[in-house]
Amino acid sequence: SWDHAFTDLQAAIGAAAVLDTEIEIWVAAGTYYPSGINSGQRDKSFMMYPKVALLGGFSGDEDAVTDRDWDANLTILSGNIGDPADDSDNIKNVVIASSPDIGKRVDRTAVLDGLMIEKGYGPGGGALIIDGASPTVRNIVFRNNTSTSNGGAIYIDRVVENNTHDPEPIFELCRFIGNTAVSGGGAVYVETSAEVTFVQCVFEQNEVSSGNGGAVRFTHEAFGGSRQIDFLSCSFVGNQASGQAGALYVAQESGNLNLRNCFFGGNRAVNGAGGAVFLKFEGISEALNHFVGCTFLSNRAGGTGAGGAIANRARNFNLRNSLVWNNLDNSGLGGNRGIDVPDYSFNKRQQMEITFSSVQNYASVKSLIEQKVNVNSWTGFVTSGNLELDPLFVQPGDPSLAPSILVSPEINLCSPVINRGCLLYTSPSPRDRTRSR
Repeated sequence: SWDHAFTDLQAAIGAAAVLDTEIEIWVAAGTYYPSGINSGQRDKSFMMYPKVALLGGFSGDEDAVTDRDWDANLTILSGNIGDPADDSDNIKNVVIASSPDIGKRVDRTAVLDGLMIEKGYGPGGGALIIDGASPTVRNIVFRNNTSTSNGGAIYIDRVVENNTHDPEPIFELCRFIGNTAVSGGGAVYVETSAEVTFVQCVFEQNEVSSGNGGAVRFTHEAFGGSRQIDFLSCSFVGNQASGQAGALYVAQESGNLNLRNCFFGGNRAVNGAGGAVFLKFEGISEALNHFVGCTFLSNRAGGTGAGGAIANRARNFNLRNSLVWNNLDNSGLGGNRGIDVPDYSFNKRQQMEITFSSVQNYASVKSLIEQKVNVNSWTGFVTSGNLELDPLFVQPGDPSLAPSILVSPEINLCSPVINRGCLLYTSPSPRDRTRSR
């Protein structure tokens, strides 16, 4: 009961971890630190355990979990244990989810819900390291975390020796705001073979100062085997990378990248290609990229980078029922083009599809792709039902001002693109990851 509640969060987690039953830890509003203020113990973290759910958003008098309000009752896990004005002395990883052996695997029953995680500062995953684990993470705000390398907020890998588990985390209704990294993945970096699902997540104003993927970066190892990465109804707004991919950078050698109903607006690749997305193929097997019902608006590629919205260097690419509008690049190749493709042959097996989409300067995009098909003997280019009609966005934004959050996917009621898609075109269904692993 609240009358006999733990006064120390670490102690509560430790007590729950030794019990072989599902436990909910209700955490009242306030700020909690893995170690004491000014303790200098930067290596301390809150650990996740199977069957333990850490739930925030309580005022301290609730009788049911449904009574909580995490917006009104901010429950913060903070790494700011040192000088408030100097993040470099903060906790390295505020939370760790690690599965070092079979008996202690952190599976879907390990839950973070209704919390804010902020001010972690370290070599990767300032807010959360996922090491071969598959936790459920929902209603979490990841804010102002920093990595001196990759993954400002989250770093996903198999770090611990002898860890053979592929991580399969799921993120639902999470917000990634103002996180930074030096090399890649301002918010999230995925290093190992993994299946990761993001559902209704927001990536806003994250940044990479000397690399690629302003919000999220996947290495080719992340797509090992038949791995699939899903982004479902997610939003990427105002993110920036100094290199390529203002929002999402994907280097893959196999597996599927699946984006449904996602919005990319006001993102910027300062000195590279792909104002919003950069796709790179690294391997000899099939790798599939599906974008269905997505909107790319007012993104910008800089330097000599092409593809104001998308720079596709992948083998197989499908864009269906989508909008690509008001994006800016500086390639000098036929004007501002939202989509760019490479001059690679990929063993003559390249396949591209753009169907039932409204693409600005579509004639230029189509001509470029057809030229590459003929020159490089690609498998082909499928196109049908495409438009070049202004969708009439309510707040289109200005790509020259990117990164910017002053952009919205909302279209006017009189927009000519309403109901112009094709219901037959869908992307592959997400993997069923609701069961415990």
